[in-house]
Amino acid sequence: MSDLKRKLIIGAPIKMVNYFGQTELETADERAKAKLGKVRYVVKVQTNGVYFSPNKEDKTGSYWEFPAASLIEVSDNGFKVYGVGERELNEKEKTIIANAPKDEQQDYIDAISDGSTMYWRRKRYYEDAGFGYLYNSSWQKGLYYNSNKNIILDKSIKGNLELEYQFV
Repeated sequence: MSDLKRKLIIGAPIKMVNYFGQTELETADERAKAKLGKVRYVVKVQTNGVYFSPNKEDKTGSYWEFPAASLIEVSDNGFKVYGVGERELNEKEKTIIANAPKDEQQDYIDAISDGSTMYWRRKRYYEDAGFGYLYNSSWQKGLYYNSNKNIILDKSIKGNLELEYQFV
């Protein structure tokens, strides 16, 4: 990440060459056509992201927040940004889910009375076990549990290539 931050200084030109797998202008959708192959300049730098604009003299532009360093590859020619990777639940996570508090009577009482006793009981269980991301539907420690797919999204694992830029 520090290599990238050193290269993305104010005035630095970059060009997008890959937008979510689309690389050819002829076959790209409209959103990709607006971005591919166009030179943009770094017009503002922050510790957590940069602003790009097609006009080098602009003071603000499109903001891009830096993702986790594990999702970026930097080379002499440019950089690639990957999406968050997926993984199966490990045995510890499966055990935590299997041992979550269950109380059918309290679930029923909560349902008919608009109560939340079991919600808070389960929330505390997961957080006390150090696996709050398995219940909160929010990112914690770079992890997110997708209960619909029964997988973990993990920011330490590279997913699909999303963006690729070349230094001009």
